Amino acid sequence: MNARTSEAPVLFLHGGPGLNAQMERRRFQTSLAIHWWDQPRISGMAGHAYDSWVGNAEREVRRMSEARGGRVALLASSCGARIAVELLTRVPHLIGAVTISGGVLDVRAAFIRFGRRLAQKRCDQRLRHAVEAAEDKPGRDTCWVLINALLATPHVLDDYWSPQAVEQCATMNRLAAEGSLLDFETFQAVVDDWVVEAAPNQLADPAQRTRVLIGRHDPYAQSGDVDDWHRIFPAATVELVEAGHFPHLELPPERWLPV
Repeated sequence: MNARTSEAPVLFLHGGPGLNAQMERRRFQTSLAIHWWDQPRISGMAGHAYDSWVGNAEREVRRMSEARGGRVALLASSCGARIAVELLTRVPHLIGAVTISGGVLDVRAAFIRFGRRLAQKRCDQRLRHAVEAAEDKPGRDTCWVLINALLATPHVLDDYWSPQAVEQCATMNRLAAEGSLLDFETFQAVVDDWVVEAAPNQLADPAQRTRVLIGRHDPYAQSGDVDDWHRIFPAATVELVEAGHFPHLELPPERWLPV
């Protein structure tokens, strides 16, 4: 199925913050009716970066809904899940079905999990100390010490994937080497604000058609996340799947396309 992105019924909310949809466009090209949207960059000097991050997505949903004359489905990857939750709070009447792929709701907790896993796997004492500090003294400063320790870890992107996702892992590493994977200024600005944001509550629309995919190899995930997702989406289908942090890039579309 070919579709112009302006006519697509599904909006893609990529991760990062500050990533883009390059991997998805390369993998699927125009074969799916999905708007592979690159979120606008956010300046670190702008202030209120978290609200700008969510607000940009809300404007895109409103634009798409008006153009189509109906609801917009969401495919939310990684921290794009946090945007999806915010949109379902702000404009639930504009949102249709939702798929969350490797979703992250609490960025600080996610980095702690990732750091703990890598520290144990690689016997990295420096990383272990950064994790312990972030756990003992929550806040921006210790979170950034941990993030910088993660960024300094060799081949850190390899741990985002399941063992069978060799091609996807290689593509991500190439984009990172080219400097076209992440806009760090956007990442820094949004994470700075997000660290102090409260966790989301149960949504007002428990009948929302929502599917949540949690990769068994996702370094940000734990099996107990199933209960956390059901707390927010009581009627959701929540599945543990054979994938890493990006199930939509490892599993066939019929497993994750919002219906």
